[in-house]
Amino acid sequence: MKKYFRIFLLFLILISPLVLSSCNKEGDFFKIEGRFLNLNQGEFYVYSTDGGLDKLDTIRVQDGRFAYQAFIDKPATFMIVFPNFSEQVVFGEPSRTAKIKGDATHLKEMEVSGTKANRLMTSFRQKVAEMSPPQTVQAVEDFVSANLESPVSTYLISRYLVKTSEPDYAKATKLLKQVIAANPNNRMAKKLKNQAESLAAVAVKQRLPKFKAKTIDGTTIDQSFCKGKVGVIVAWASWNYESQNLHRRLNILYSGNESKMAVLGVSLDADKRQVKQILKNDEIEWPVVCDGEMLNSELSSQLGICYLPDNLVIDKQGKIIARGLDYDAISELVMNP
Repeated sequence: MKKYFRIFLLFLILISPLVLSSCNKEGDFFKIEGRFLNLNQGEFYVYSTDGGLDKLDTIRVQDGRFAYQAFIDKPATFMIVFPNFSEQVVFGEPSRTAKIKGDATHLKEMEVSGTKANRLMTSFRQKVAEMSPPQTVQAVEDFVSANLESPVSTYLISRYLVKTSEPDYAKATKLLKQVIAANPNNRMAKKLKNQAESLAAVAVKQRLPKFKAKTIDGTTIDQSFCKGKVGVIVAWASWNYESQNLHRRLNILYSGNESKMAVLGVSLDADKRQVKQILKNDEIEWPVVCDGEMLNSELSSQLGICYLPDNLVIDKQGKIIARGLDYDAISELVMNP
């Protein structure tokens, strides 16, 4: 018996560094805890815009409460996608917990706390709730100037100056340069600055940039996909209803008008198998590119796609004539080029 006891002690001594190491890693978990009124059970999607997660994940709600954790070694930005497809940003920090509370019937009024960044974001969102778009942009400028090192500043520039129907790339680039000067290690700001500059180069009246990509069935496609036709590049994902609905409606327009239009789908999903099944179910026959990298895909960067829904309409000469249109506007350009 003493022999086995000594062996057991030796085993404990040998694994103790591993146990301590595991305990230390606990401190690097970022947690999200929340409670919603008027929502008993369900699920949300969650993804990260800057490497906090390497995939689209799920948060499950039970009895109105939910909890989620992700291992991170540096601050990260998370996006929660709710059942109505609205999104809420949550700023994560190692060893910290963000707390969310609200009413499922009034998601815009939810509060996120637990860290300084989340409190700042909640305060800003409440402040601009009744503002006009120009007033909101001015509020973004004021906030950024006063909080250059906050991750909230980078997010607000992205949300209100870049990933919007009326972007201001010049103003975004100017503010991002200030943010980067204050914090040279802000990789997200540097990436967003590159995106803003890319978007400016893929703006209306510019020629469609050269690209080459593999479609989901393995064929190669490039910028000449719409030669001689009106081209539509439509970005979509299964987790964004509005974009997926547009993708499906375009299929109706495409049927019978193949001689007039060419369509290229860019899926921002993480699961290629799921995309293939959706294309089969929806009877989509045009080429679709999906590399599983979501918003970090190479083609998305080349085309300046950094939000959903988004689309580009290209004329027969390869020039971008419109961007970010709804179905009716796209249909009008296709039928009356």
